[in-house]
Amino acid sequence: MVKVTILYNLSDEADHDRFLAWRVGEHQAENAAGEGVVRTDFYVAQAVGGETPRFRYITEVYYRDRRDMERHFLNPEMQTRIRRWIAEYGLKDFTVLCSEEYATSGEEAV
Repeated sequence: MVKVTILYNLSDEADHDRFLAWRVGEHQAENAAGEGVVRTDFYVAQAVGGETPRFRYITEVYYRDRRDMERHFLNPEMQTRIRRWIAEYGLKDFTVLCSEEYATSGEEAV
């Protein structure tokens, strides 16, 4: 299993409520229907011990293997769509991680 994790924020001018409505509705369904996508999750980070998290939003997209991830996430059409979403919703401060699964545990393990 390969997972793409995207950590990000919204610009100060962005409409948080509009973004969330899109992100958990239309965009979540679109992510889940992506070619090769096994699972996708979205989180809003919470403070721990009074520390404000560096990133407020987290998206995780799971693929069977790296080939599926590259075919879906790295294709030029998807990259164009991502740039459009960045502009439309005021996304900023990205960190993108790609990780390969080596061990899992628990009921929710993929």
